[in-house]
Amino acid sequence: MKNNFEDRLESFNNNVRPEGWRMDILSKGDSLVFRNGLRYLEDGEDFLLAICLNNGYYKRENIYRMIKFALNFSKRVQVFTTDGPAKHNHFALGESETKAARETRLDRNHLRNLCGGGLNE
Repeated sequence: MKNNFEDRLESFNNNVRPEGWRMDILSKGDSLVFRNGLRYLEDGEDFLLAICLNNGYYKRENIYRMIKFALNFSKRVQVFTTDGPAKHNHFALGESETKAARETRLDRNHLRNLCGGGLNE
C-alpha cells in the first residue's frame, strides 16, 4: 500500500511530459540523508532550491518544473542562487570587479524573474 507521499509523487510524475523534469525516487534507500530527505518531503517541510547562475540546465521550462515539483511537496519554497562562485567565474575570465559584479547581478535578476514567472504559471 502506498503512502500519501508516494501517491503525490506518482501524481506529479503522471502530469509531466515524458521529456520533462521527473522525480524518480526509490523509496528503499538506506542512507540517513536519503531517509531524512524523504521524511522532510513527506512532512511538507521548507523546500530549498539551489540554482547555479550561468548553468545552461536552468532554462525557463526546467525552473518552472522544479518550482512546480517543490510546491507540490511544500508550502514554503525558497530559491538559493550561487552569486559568489558566479562572480569568481567572471574574475577567472579576466573581467574587472565592477564588470563581474554587474554581470552577476544581471544574471541573478534574470534568474529571479524566471523563478517569479514559474510561481505565476
